[in-house]
Amino acid sequence: MNRNDAVAAYLNTAQSLLHALRACLSMESEPYPYDKWLSRSAPKTATAQKLAPHVARLMDHLADDALRFPGPESDNALSQDFREIRSLLIDPARQTGIDEPWLTRWWEHINQARSATSRVRW
Repeated sequence: MNRNDAVAAYLNTAQSLLHALRACLSMESEPYPYDKWLSRSAPKTATAQKLAPHVARLMDHLADDALRFPGPESDNALSQDFREIRSLLIDPARQTGIDEPWLTRWWEHINQARSATSRVRW
C-alpha cells in the first residue's frame, strides 16, 4: 500500500483473505474446499464467525475503492481490518498448539516459508 500500487495491493488482499479463511477451517479440523467455496464454508466455523464483521468491512472497503489511492498502510482502513483478522486468528492457533514466532512476526519468516513450501511434493 505504501507504494501506491493498487493492483499489487488488490492481489495481496485477495490472497490474505484466502489464507485467513483456510486457517479458520484448518484450525477447526475442517477440510477446505476449492477457493471459490471458501466464503461459504468458512463461516460455518466458530473462528470465521468472529472474523465475519471484518470480512464484511473488507468487502465494503474494496467497493469504496480503498486500494486505488491507498496512502500509508498504517492509515488504510483495509489494512487495519487485516490487523484485526490476524489478531483474531492468533488465539485459536495457540489453542490448537501452534505457538511459533511467525504468528506475530510473520514478515521475518517469509523466505523460510517460501523455501519450505517449494520442497513440498504432493
